Amino acid sequence: MEKSKENLDIIREEIGKIKEAILAGEINLLETELVPIFNKLRKTVNVNNIGQHSKSYKESCEILDQKFKEFKKLLYSTSSEAIFRNFLELNPKDKEIAELINSCWYNPFIIRNLSFVYLEDSAKLLAQTTYSPITIKHVEKTTTDDDFLLEIPEQKFTEKMTDFYEKISEKLPCSYDDIFADYNDQLRLFEDFVYFLHLLQLGKIKYQKETRTIYK
Repeated sequence: MEKSKENLDIIREEIGKIKEAILAGEINLLETELVPIFNKLRKTVNVNNIGQHSKSYKESCEILDQKFKEFKKLLYSTSSEAIFRNFLELNPKDKEIAELINSCWYNPFIIRNLSFVYLEDSAKLLAQTTYSPITIKHVEKTTTDDDFLLEIPEQKFTEKMTDFYEKISEKLPCSYDDIFADYNDQLRLFEDFVYFLHLLQLGKIKYQKETRTIYK
């Protein structure tokens, strides 16, 4: 077990040195052999230390992936160089060479209305523009005789709920319909029903759902 750990530490140190050398530009990744590292990892890994080896495998695969990318760049540059060499071997005219070189450049997309001069003039104009200060008008308080749907009650909520409780206490126990049967005013019915729900929540009254009976 100790021997395996020592081997893993050596492999990790070797991988770390390769990564540092690559970042420092000291070695050419295409000339660096990675097969020995993978062979060492394969020989030292087992069911007991596979978790410890996973990080080293990941770092090795990252280096290998970078090597593949470098190799693809090399193939692309070699292919481009060969194509250009073949083109020159055909003894092209100076005009053809000039057209080839010019085709490597892209003309910039320019909108004349958004040129530097236009933007500079716009900035100066914006800086010179003056704006009128914002005036906040305060709303004047007025009186009206109109009735509103939501009015501030003269009594507090608790006081009105207590009045409702005292009114229905004389009827209890009774059915739910006996309490709310004689209401003609829908707003008053809704208001008293809210008091009824609060009384249930407070435990002042109880409701038997099966018989629709209300009792203390």
